[in-house]
Amino acid sequence: MWGYVCPNSASKPSENETKKTSPAQQKGPSKKETRGIAKADRKANDYLEQKIDVKPTVNYDPQQEFINSLLMVDVGDSIWHQKKSDCPNCDKDITLDEIKKICVDKRNNCLVEDETMIRAALPYLNIYRKKVGINTCIRKAHFLAQISQESKFYSLQENFNWYWEKLIGKFSSYFNQFRTRLEKETEAKRLGRINRLPTPGLTLNQQIELANAIYGHTHPLGRLHINTGDGWLYSGKGFKQITWKENYQNLERYFNTHMKDDNEPDVDWTDGDNPYKLKNNPKDAITSALAYWGKNNINSLANENNAKAVEKVSLKINAIADGLKERQRFFKKANDILKLSE
Repeated sequence: MWGYVCPNSASKPSENETKKTSPAQQKGPSKKETRGIAKADRKANDYLEQKIDVKPTVNYDPQQEFINSLLMVDVGDSIWHQKKSDCPNCDKDITLDEIKKICVDKRNNCLVEDETMIRAALPYLNIYRKKVGINTCIRKAHFLAQISQESKFYSLQENFNWYWEKLIGKFSSYFNQFRTRLEKETEAKRLGRINRLPTPGLTLNQQIELANAIYGHTHPLGRLHINTGDGWLYSGKGFKQITWKENYQNLERYFNTHMKDDNEPDVDWTDGDNPYKLKNNPKDAITSALAYWGKNNINSLANENNAKAVEKVSLKINAIADGLKERQRFFKKANDILKLSE
């Protein structure tokens, strides 16, 4: 049988006990309070007292510096006031010797057949590369690997000495306008060389005719090539082999907006014969390559030291990553020469 307890039979709590409503007020004095180390504070809701260790280690992130600084504790010489340690080689100039050791074949033979243009362009490379963020060893390695594949640091005019049979697959965007295989082969034989060996090759006039055909107005990217000679005029030039009039215009605009030094005149890479500056003038040849790098934000892909990163960068440089294995080989070589592992 359940018993019944009258509420009035319980003892009435004292006035002080009714005021102890928070956990901090209900518990007794702490060890620190007993030893006189700390004063009692019965207003705080300290549900749990626990000894913790605070380590003065902070992950530096400039974007979060303001937010994180609100959480800092006094740890003496704060990390926020310490200078970030940088690789001592990142700011060093790229040298001709490094380029010649990176741009080599599988037997370590240098592929730079003529040093004239890269030797003259080197000062501009080291000045303007920093304007597009190529300011770390790994980004330098990516850039040098790509240029090694694009032009071997000397071939500043795209080569159109093509064997006819290779043309159909290489420039399908042009040959797709022909319906039958026979029509495609007939056009390819008209434009390309008949012999498989590169010599005797196509004459300069024959190469110009080929360029004007495959890079003409019928190409999806050739909408601005409205003149007969625009295919050749805006064919691959410079250390990066810049192609298409629209690219020349965009890179010219990018350089003039983002890369110029104070009081430096605007560049003109599109009017008249000015596209030829990219293969005849060392400064234009290298700054056009750097402008392409900056405009396409390639640095965002060039911060890792692995083959996948090379592939991503290569796709930005060349839409089909043509010569990817060679680009990866050049990057591996740059890795060794620039001592990225160190």
